[in-house]
Amino acid sequence: MKRIKLAVFILLAVARTIFGQQSVPSAGDALSRPDSVSHRAIEVPDSSSRLCYTYMTVGVIEPFALGVGFQVNPEWAVGVKWGVYWLSGRSYITPPPGVGVGTRISQRIGTTAINNINYELAAFYVAGNQYSGSKALIRGGVLDINIGHESYEKGMNFIWSLGVTATTAEGSPLLILPNLKIGINVAI
Repeated sequence: MKRIKLAVFILLAVARTIFGQQSVPSAGDALSRPDSVSHRAIEVPDSSSRLCYTYMTVGVIEPFALGVGFQVNPEWAVGVKWGVYWLSGRSYITPPPGVGVGTRISQRIGTTAINNINYELAAFYVAGNQYSGSKALIRGGVLDINIGHESYEKGMNFIWSLGVTATTAEGSPLLILPNLKIGINVAI
């Protein structure tokens, strides 16, 4: 658990450093040259845009997930998530599933029906042992890459995504399936 916490801390610190470094011209530069590129780069902060958010989704290969995140800049958001995932080696409709904690990085790609890409990586801390049927601490993880729609406005909003999810764990072969998720997003 200490390794997971350390990995999340490092990921958030690195993401903040990488995505947060933008060259913002001073207001004096922009005002002295109103037709310059620097004038167009200054944006008045939109009070309706989210700063933090939480979400809940239900899906196909990830039946349930909860997460919280921080909008680093208008294009990038980072967060942590908790999810329940299906593993191969069992019937698809019967548990035991894997349970994991991970990170989520979202990239805004536009303002149309498909407006973001999510990169999610989670490590299992509990999963069913397919041979004994018991739950045990095992090694394994999830990689999920999906596209979808997520509102960047404050308030409660509907979200959806479609992508590919790969899960693997000790005693369970690699499972790669398409994943469809729907849910709600509450942004402040």
